[in-house]
Amino acid sequence: MPSGKFETVVTYLASTRAPVWVSTLLLMVFLCGSVFLHIKIPPLRPGTAVRQLATSIDEEIIIIDTHARELCTFNSKLRSLKCKSLILSRELRQADDALVWSDRHTWLKYISRLRKIWNDARDHQRTIDALKKCMQDVLFAVEEVRSRAEVEIAQMRESAVVFDTPGWSYPDLVAA
Repeated sequence: MPSGKFETVVTYLASTRAPVWVSTLLLMVFLCGSVFLHIKIPPLRPGTAVRQLATSIDEEIIIIDTHARELCTFNSKLRSLKCKSLILSRELRQADDALVWSDRHTWLKYISRLRKIWNDARDHQRTIDALKKCMQDVLFAVEEVRSRAEVEIAQMRESAVVFDTPGWSYPDLVAA
């Protein structure tokens, strides 16, 4: 009769403390869920970390290609990180191939290699994030210089003297 004991425990909990423990449980679930939604957690699997790194690098290369003249200094750094990302993908594949489930010694090597790959991918991701911020700063500075130049040109045009030529009018020029 273990099910009878279980039913009595459930009945006891439901009858005596249902509002308290249910509301506490719901509050804890809500708080944990909201914390996890607002915190950027790094990927836990090395394969996911390597894929995220490759995606970030590709996105930044697209930005560099779009703004090639302004961001030419970042090109070599990103290409180097792209190469390192491909090396990490290859190392991950080699680690998966070297794992033998029946040999425990390969398990330790596998875990060690995965930890190294994950750490390297996270380090490179931090580098990409820092480069992205620097690239945004450069683009904002370039845009600021451009907008200031446009303002100066607009002010010069507004203050320019328009010569009044006697005997000439716009309708006369159009008709001719």
